Amino acid sequence: MKLTSRLVVNVVTLAALLTGLIVGCTAPSQPVSVRLSFSDPPALNRPVKLTAAFTLTSTYSERGAQNVTARIILPAGFEKVDGDLSWNGNIARGATQTLTVTVKAVGGGTWQVVARADYDVKTSRLGGSKTIYVTVSEKGATVSDRPPGS
Repeated sequence: MKLTSRLVVNVVTLAALLTGLIVGCTAPSQPVSVRLSFSDPPALNRPVKLTAAFTLTSTYSERGAQNVTARIILPAGFEKVDGDLSWNGNIARGATQTLTVTVKAVGGGTWQVVARADYDVKTSRLGGSKTIYVTVSEKGATVSDRPPGS
């Protein structure tokens, strides 16, 4: 019974911290800052460069982040033309790892392109991500940090 009560208190405390309900405490920021951009709006069937930059902004180790997995996740409406969609290695505090890939939109619609990096620290998985929203049609394409209609 004591274990169940303690677990409930811990879960409630964690939820309060993450939602900012406990005064003077804030949820931790993402330790990896992620930037994601296209060289040009990705018009239908036209190859463009897609770049994701992953910067380690904080760390629990002086050695930086070890065994980081960084990746770009393409939706069904896009395909890779050239380059690597993932990388694995170490990033020093303040350093940036960049992935650049050539992609093309192969279908019209509204799509989410995601860049994500994460790594393990003791029993936690830390990292960061960025999502951009792409609307592709026969007339062209638009790219935004916000979902359509928001």
